Amino acid sequence: MEGDADEEVRKVNDLYRHASWRVRLRRGGVSGSGDVLGAGVLLGADRVLTCAHVIRDPETGQRPECVQVDFPLLQGLPRTERRTATVLDGHWVPPFGKAQGDLALLVLDEPAPVPSPVTLHRTLDYRGAPVLIDGFPEQRSGGQWLTGACMGPGGHGDERVQINLADPREPGRRLAGGFSGAGVLEEGTGRLLGIVVQADERAGYGYMIPTATIAKYFRDVGEAYVTGPPAIPAPHTVSPDAARAARPHGLQRTVMRWLHEEPGCWDIEVLFLGEGDVRARDALHLVLNMADREQSPQLSVAPEGGEETRRLSGADAGAADRSSDGVPTDGVPETPVDPADGLAEGAPHLSQAGIEPRLGSISLVLDVTGASLERAEPEHPAIGEALLALRRQLAYSRQRGARPAVAVLGADLSATEPVAAVRVLGELVAAGARLLLVVRDGSRDSHEGDDGSRDSGGGSEHGFAYEMAHRLLPDDRAERWLERIVDRVSQLAATEERSRDVYRRVERRVVDPPRPTAYGARARLWTVQLASEAGTGGRRPPGAPRLPAPGRETQRAAFLEKLSYAEQAVENCLMRAERAERELRGVLDAHLRLRGLLAAQQARLDGQCLAEHPDAVGAFGRAQELLMSGPCPLADAERAVEAFARVVRRLTRDGSWEAGRREGGPGAAGPGEGERQEAGLPGAGPRGAEHTPGTPRPSDAAGTPGTPQLPDAARAPETPRPPDAPGTRETPRSRDATGTPETPRPPDATYTGPPATGEAGGP
Repeated sequence: MEGDADEEVRKVNDLYRHASWRVRLRRGGVSGSGDVLGAGVLLGADRVLTCAHVIRDPETGQRPECVQVDFPLLQGLPRTERRTATVLDGHWVPPFGKAQGDLALLVLDEPAPVPSPVTLHRTLDYRGAPVLIDGFPEQRSGGQWLTGACMGPGGHGDERVQINLADPREPGRRLAGGFSGAGVLEEGTGRLLGIVVQADERAGYGYMIPTATIAKYFRDVGEAYVTGPPAIPAPHTVSPDAARAARPHGLQRTVMRWLHEEPGCWDIEVLFLGEGDVRARDALHLVLNMADREQSPQLSVAPEGGEETRRLSGADAGAADRSSDGVPTDGVPETPVDPADGLAEGAPHLSQAGIEPRLGSISLVLDVTGASLERAEPEHPAIGEALLALRRQLAYSRQRGARPAVAVLGADLSATEPVAAVRVLGELVAAGARLLLVVRDGSRDSHEGDDGSRDSGGGSEHGFAYEMAHRLLPDDRAERWLERIVDRVSQLAATEERSRDVYRRVERRVVDPPRPTAYGARARLWTVQLASEAGTGGRRPPGAPRLPAPGRETQRAAFLEKLSYAEQAVENCLMRAERAERELRGVLDAHLRLRGLLAAQQARLDGQCLAEHPDAVGAFGRAQELLMSGPCPLADAERAVEAFARVVRRLTRDGSWEAGRREGGPGAAGPGEGERQEAGLPGAGPRGAEHTPGTPRPSDAAGTPGTPQLPDAARAPETPRPPDAPGTRETPRSRDATGTPETPRPPDATYTGPPATGEAGGP
């Protein structure tokens, strides 16, 4: 097999020495003498891939009518061949958002002189990959090669990959204008990994758009000109609509920390899922999709022409023209984007809960259910291709320190015997892979024999979970896992304590504020029970076993399962507690903003000696009473403060007491009828519809906007209040999508299934 791989690499190198795919782009002109714009990659006979900013019209900022494409590196031709190219319909993606987009696909008016044999290649891990870049910078329009190395995800949004140049201090050895759109070749394999998009000439590095990102925007390019297995298999992709509606789940935080290699995570993470737990399974698929450049739903752009905002996924990317918010690239100026255009992230509820895995952090997802881990099978060609690509990637990556993150779904359901499956997985880890092993509920994948062992039904004495715990995981895994859960419980307790402090401040001022959660004590009890079951008593005495007693490996696997479910439950509780704290702080901030606004408006009157004006006194008193005398509906207080602000604007606009009285007309000694209604003063008519805090108010007659946010310095100090008696007003308010608080089950000694670890609900 290694000989076949070497032969393939040799053929690939010969193939990519072909010069036909490296093209130069010029500004439109029949003579072909236009300025050099940059580079491109010829795909097939008549498609050219490049960056949108390379060819964008400098005057309009939009797509050009046409550009000239020439082939300066072809040998044996009497003259340099040229073609006219236009942007292919549906393949114009200007830069936008967080360093996103910036792609264009051109179609030639006639086929190229020599068809291109090139294909783009998905690679599992870019980190450390040595690369070659061929561009057409100024003064060297005939072409120049640079060398460098990929450094992993880069840019504001991680759609791109950073490239560090080998000799950036040498004159003329930096990425500059003319390299944008150039292909990036992996040195040693000759595979085309992406195209150059942006450079920092002073720092000596740049960025490329990798193949997976290109395939995300241009599905047809991915199908026709891309090789290498996708990171996410088709059955496990998630639609943008499902992502937008999804609620966070505790397991997603565990997976994200593993993806980011955060402290406290391990090279082999284990995640148990109940066989019928559809919500947990969908949550897992979503967080893995969010970590993949090609399938991430976190893409939202506004199309050209002011049409309705259109959100794109891999399935519909490239279906419409799009406008740009202008990421600076090669000196192209930014075009600002109005937030009111409707640009939004693809999974807002998860983003609020802090679940935002980095794009490109997942290398490969393997669903080995029913497939062999040892050999390629005709009935499972995709698994065989993915495993082969993974082994080759590990062989190339070993010297450069890359560590691909691989999620193995159905690890306990493969056609390989448990002992052999664990051996293969161990070999992948030894070669440099980081694994997330997703195992179903151990009580369902095997049965317990008379001797306490479990039979997987596959001819092995024990099931996969047993072999994994016994042969693959370190002996102290359970103890370290329990310590990690204890740390999260401590964070839960601290979050709830902060929420109670905020609640005590809010409940005196606002009617029916959100209530803090009260999961901490229950979660701490779980850890005590788990520590007791592990024989640690919370701390492992000297000489005590780290896991259940030797000879009870079956109980060891079952105990790991309990730890997995307990961690998911604690994370769910923690996310709900954090959401409650956010809501409480939002209410407190709104109340303080109103107090600050009231004080600031009163100061404006004082500055013009109008504080005692009859119109102002009544409106101020009403607002002050609502804000300071006791709990009030926040909407009522907002209306009263706004009514006072209107009075202040009217009085200060005229600049004198008497002018203010004269403008009032009949009954000028007090505010007008509209102001009386808004302030709730005696003699006012019925009030208008209640205004929801946080929504925009219509401007007044002078065009002055509604309640502004003032700096903290303008807020009135708050009198501290002794804390309430313990345990009061702690009924959980945060609810999941069904509106019912979820109560995870403690992992007791008679555990027969997972505690409820459903979604944590929208923050």
